Amino acid sequence: MSNTEDKDDVDAALEELEPLGRYTLIQYTLQSVLALCITQQMVSVMFTGQTNHFRCPITGNISTSNSSLNSSEFINISSLHKFGDSCVAKTSHNTSGSGACSALEVEYELPKDRSFYSDFDLVCDREVLGRLSQSLLVIGNAIATFTFPYFVDHHGRKPVVLFCSVMSLLSSIGLATSVNYPMLAVFKILVGIFVQGLQASSVTMNMEILVTRHRASMFACLGSVIWSLASITLSPMAYLFRSSSWKSLELGLLAFYIPILLMPFFLDESLRWLSANGRKAEVVKILKRASKQNGKSFERVIKAFTRGRYENSNMHTGIEIKPIGSFIVNPPNDESGQSVKETGSKDTKQKSTTDVVDTEQQAGTEIDKEEKLSFWQLFTDPMLRVHVIFAIVSWFFNSLTFFSLTLMASTLHGSLYLNFAINILVEIPQAFFLYLFLDKLGRRLCFSLFSLLTGASLISMAMLRYLAPEQSIAIMVLSLIGKLSVTGSYNIIYTYTPELFPTNLRNMGFGVSYLSARVGGMLSPFSEMLMKEIVYAPGVIFGVGNLLLSFSTYFLPETTQHQLPQTLAEMKRWKDDKKDEKPLKKS
Repeated sequence: MSNTEDKDDVDAALEELEPLGRYTLIQYTLQSVLALCITQQMVSVMFTGQTNHFRCPITGNISTSNSSLNSSEFINISSLHKFGDSCVAKTSHNTSGSGACSALEVEYELPKDRSFYSDFDLVCDREVLGRLSQSLLVIGNAIATFTFPYFVDHHGRKPVVLFCSVMSLLSSIGLATSVNYPMLAVFKILVGIFVQGLQASSVTMNMEILVTRHRASMFACLGSVIWSLASITLSPMAYLFRSSSWKSLELGLLAFYIPILLMPFFLDESLRWLSANGRKAEVVKILKRASKQNGKSFERVIKAFTRGRYENSNMHTGIEIKPIGSFIVNPPNDESGQSVKETGSKDTKQKSTTDVVDTEQQAGTEIDKEEKLSFWQLFTDPMLRVHVIFAIVSWFFNSLTFFSLTLMASTLHGSLYLNFAINILVEIPQAFFLYLFLDKLGRRLCFSLFSLLTGASLISMAMLRYLAPEQSIAIMVLSLIGKLSVTGSYNIIYTYTPELFPTNLRNMGFGVSYLSARVGGMLSPFSEMLMKEIVYAPGVIFGVGNLLLSFSTYFLPETTQHQLPQTLAEMKRWKDDKKDEKPLKKS
C-alpha cells in the first residue's frame, strides 16, 4: 500500500482554491436546489392526500326532506349525517346498520378531486390502499438503493444526478395525470425510484465538494436549513391551490424542477470520485477551470492537490514541464487532452505522447488494484461491519420517527397548513446547535444527546396521550420537541455516515443506509392507524428505539478532524494514530 504522502489531497486543493469561493458556492448551490424537487415529492402527500371527511348514507325509508318529520326527529337525523371518518352505516332510527358502508357509497364533504384519497375512494374498505400509496413511494426508494449506488460509485455522481432529474420530472408528470389508482400506484413507485437516486447522488456530491472544516457548518447545518426551507415552500403552494384539485397542485410542484436545466452546463463531477478512480486528467481540467473562476494560481492548486509531486516551471508558456516523484502535468494550453501523465524517468520532456499514455494507464491499473472494493466488504471487514450495523439501525429509527411525526401533523389541532409549517419550522433551531457544537463536541456526543432528547420527549408524549388526552397543548409541545431533536440526529447521521466509508464504498454504504431508512419510511404512514388502536404505541416505539441508539456511538470512531477517507487503509490508520498518541500523552 502506498503511503499517505502518495495520495492526492482534494481538501488541500479546495483550500488553495478558497473553500467558499465562487466555484465551490456554485457547485454547492446547484446541488442544494435539488432539495426543492426531492422534498416536494417526499411530503406532498400531506396535501394531495389530505383528509376529505365523508359520511355513509342513512339507511331506511325516512329522509331529512320528509315533511312528516317533526323538528326533534329532523335534528336527530341531521346529527347522524355529520361528516367524519366513520364507515359504520346508520339507520334513520339512530342505530347502527347492518355493517360498514362501502367506499363507493360514501358522500364527501369537499369535492372529490380535492384529494387523491377521495378521488379514488380510498376510504373504509379501501383505506389500506390509501395508506399504501405513500408506502409505494418508499418502495420505489428501496428499489433505488439496490440499483443506483453501483452506478454512482462506478460511473460517477454527475451522470446519475442528470438521469434521475429528468426521469423524476417525467414520473411526476405521470403521477399528476393519473386517472385511476393502479396508474397512481405505478407512478408513485417510479417517482420514489428516481427521487431516491437523485437524493443519494446529490447528497454525496454535496458532501464531497466541502473541505473537512466546513462539513459541519455547510452540510449538517446549512444543508439542514435548506432542506427545511425547501419543505416549507410546500405549505404556501398548497394553500394557493387549496380550492383546486390535487392534480393541479402536483402540476404546480413541477415548477421546482426548473433549476435542473442548468445542471448539464454548470455541474461538475465530484473531484474526490475522479481522484479515487485515477481519472487525473479530468481532475486537472476541473481544477484549471475552478482556478480561473476563483482567480487563483493553477500551479499552486495542482501542487496542493498532489502534495508537491507536480512542478511546472513555466505553466503559462507551455514549453517546459518538470516531473516530481511519479506524476507529470501538461501545461494548461496543451491541446493533447492529456493533462496528467505518469513517468519515472528524468528525460520525460523527450517522451512521446504515446509513451506517456502507456505509463499513465499503468498508473491507473495500480490505483484500481488499491482502490477497488466490493460491496461485500461492508459486511466481511470487521471495522466496516460495525459501521454498517450502526447505519442500518440508526437510519431505520430516525426515518421512521421523522416521517411519522411529519405525516401525523394532521392529527394535531388547528389548520393543516399552519401545523405543517410549524412542524417544519421547528426543525431549524437544531441547525444552529450543530453549527456551534458539532465540531466542538464531535459527531458521537451530539448524536447521543439528540437521541436521548428524542426518546425522552416521545415517551412522555405517549404517556400523556394515554393518561391525559385532553392536554392537547402539552402533547403538541412534546411532539414538536421530538421532531426538533430527531431532525438533529437525522442531520448528524447524514454527515456522519459518509465519513464512515471510503470513497469507493461511500455510496454503497449510503445505499444500505437509505434502504434501511426507506423500510422505516414505508412503515411510517401506518403509525396513525396504530395510534387509533393503541394510543401510546407509536410514541413508545419511537422513544425506546431512539434511547437505545444514544448508546450505539460508543463503538464508532470520531471522524470530526479527519478528511473524507479515500481508502479503507486510510480509515484503519485512524486506530493506529490513536494508539500512537497514547504513549505520547503518558510521557
